[in-house]
Amino acid sequence: MVIPSLSNKWGGTTTSLTNFYTALTRFSSVECKIAFTATIEELNDISSDILQNNDFFLYMTKSSVWRYSREFKTYLASHIQSFDLIWIHGLWTGTTFFASKYAKQNSIPYLLTPHGMVEHGALQRKSVKKKIYWHMIEKQVFNNAKAIHCINHAEESQISKFSPTETFVLPTGLCTDVYTSKDYRRLEHIGFVGRLHEIKGLDLLIKALPYFPHLKLLVAGCGNEKYEAYLNQLVSDLKLQSKVQFLGFADKKAKSMLFKKSLFIAIPSYNEVLSFVALESLSNST
Repeated sequence: MVIPSLSNKWGGTTTSLTNFYTALTRFSSVECKIAFTATIEELNDISSDILQNNDFFLYMTKSSVWRYSREFKTYLASHIQSFDLIWIHGLWTGTTFFASKYAKQNSIPYLLTPHGMVEHGALQRKSVKKKIYWHMIEKQVFNNAKAIHCINHAEESQISKFSPTETFVLPTGLCTDVYTSKDYRRLEHIGFVGRLHEIKGLDLLIKALPYFPHLKLLVAGCGNEKYEAYLNQLVSDLKLQSKVQFLGFADKKAKSMLFKKSLFIAIPSYNEVLSFVALESLSNST
């Protein structure tokens, strides 16, 4: 499997890949290796379980956008023939480009999982650049794939409009050993879990909060610094300092606490294929 990043700040794509890896290695005889890139700034945001796992190969990059890494490219060129299948996660980066390029050159089939990156809302962001990149590179990546993995039928319908490649639907899974129950009485918190980015719509939720004086908001996540600063200013302007608590990035234990304290979880995203937060909420009876 190949993915641009496994930083916690990448949210659902990181969780999706690690859950698929866990399922494949736990319930099948498949031997699975993962190659990914990271900038120096991202190293502290990568789980120690990943960094200490011999199946995961980390290659440094100086580019947080296209994520070019000569070492990553060299690894693929010299090792790709030892694999039966390449599973590419994500679009618009050098990891996708080089993985598809070397797979095709060596007649190795590859699957492509866009992770919602071709949804209408996602395509509207930096739309001119994406149109150019699509015609130069990404169109061939799609057309040369053995199949396109879609999270749901809505994504499958969107992809079928611009690619003739075969598609299949496989919802993302959640690795959990127990489903919890809780008492909803006396709960007074709304929970938000996710990447702090304008596409996630957290500002909409904060602006709505004054209309519900009996509710408070717990926010677990980190991300775009400029957007985080805007959110903090918004909380100050609306005089919600006593009602909104930013927890920073939440690990598994912290998220479990948040779900336990929350009456419900809000997902106000402008664009979402299948939110992992929704699945995690269900497993926590929230």
